[in-house]
Amino acid sequence: MTQASSASRVNYFDQQFLRRQDFADEQAYQIAMRRRHNIAHHNWGIVVGLEVAVEEGSLVVRPGMAVDGYGRELFLPVKSPISSDDFLRLGSNRLDVWLFYENTNGAEAPPGYVACGEDRAGRDYRTSERPRVFLERARAGRIDARNPRAVPAAVINSSSQLQTTDNPLVVWPIYLARITFNREETDPSKVFLIDSTDRTYVGVMAETIDHPANAARVEVGKTATQEDTRTIGEKTIVYKKNDERAFAVFVPSLKDKLDPRFEIDTNDNNYLRGTTNLFGNLLMAQGVIQFTEGTVPQDEAQRDDPMIYRVLDEGDHLRIDLGKITDTERALVIGLTNDDGSFRPSMKLEYLVPAGGADRQPVLTIYGDLKLNGLITSAGTIERTLNEETLNALLASFQAGMGAAGRS
Repeated sequence: MTQASSASRVNYFDQQFLRRQDFADEQAYQIAMRRRHNIAHHNWGIVVGLEVAVEEGSLVVRPGMAVDGYGRELFLPVKSPISSDDFLRLGSNRLDVWLFYENTNGAEAPPGYVACGEDRAGRDYRTSERPRVFLERARAGRIDARNPRAVPAAVINSSSQLQTTDNPLVVWPIYLARITFNREETDPSKVFLIDSTDRTYVGVMAETIDHPANAARVEVGKTATQEDTRTIGEKTIVYKKNDERAFAVFVPSLKDKLDPRFEIDTNDNNYLRGTTNLFGNLLMAQGVIQFTEGTVPQDEAQRDDPMIYRVLDEGDHLRIDLGKITDTERALVIGLTNDDGSFRPSMKLEYLVPAGGADRQPVLTIYGDLKLNGLITSAGTIERTLNEETLNALLASFQAGMGAAGRS
């Protein structure tokens, strides 16, 4: 039966005469409101379990639960077997597995539950809700599990979903898996290949998700025009506002007033607060790294890790500071990777102790040719610009000296 378009429940009073229909209406109200909760507060799909698997050489659908697009619970309490004969029956070695809502009338009313002289036939005592596993020949291409073909397009993602129904002929199938049967395969692990890629699972429909015991919070699409407060135990937590916020993650902190650790605004700006450890690659597609403020402590002796940072107190410097302070073998190496995967350095900057000296001095080593488009300057030398005539004279003198050395 289709539930009424408006929520109506039985109003009880003293000495009320109750008919069978009143009890049916009471039950229908509870069922309808629960199902509306299922699809108004969540996306429909698999809740838990319902894996298609091979156990002891046989195909089964494991126990589990799903909610269909009408809010009906599809609860499978025990394993449901799938026969290999179904592939022959359907004439295909590739089958798609679906789960349908179904209800059936139970046993007739036992003796004593029907008035004397009345026939108990047709007087069903229980209605059993148990989903049905349905198999069909796999169609070409992937399964669009969020848009099952059996559901009218006008119904999917529309308010008409809130009108629930007990009629099992009004279906909303839940996709479970695709099975390929390799009859000639001798390896038992490859006889049945199960593809569960396109399964769809339930989700939460919410603007704010709060942890019940601490200040953790996720805001989804919330525009915070004013600060929000929340009391946890004896502590009052304040979540800072941002009227352009589109997504934010707050985590517990010693502070009472929290900024989100991660935030995305409506202008497509991303904000990440706090120290970040990245285990993996950082890929930037036509992006930049921008240092906007000098936030490095002035006492650099406190630093104990490599840094790339910007300071503004001595002009405008972008500094690359490598290695731990106590590490004496620090070096900056720039190079290229060869075709065989080996690394070939092009430049190396390190601090070495010169002969007879006590203090380390920077030494720059170039591997390969050095091409300069400008002057070489150094303290204690005379800066000169070499014209072509002078340069040719120096080269001739150099060659003559090398020839004389070779004859000696």
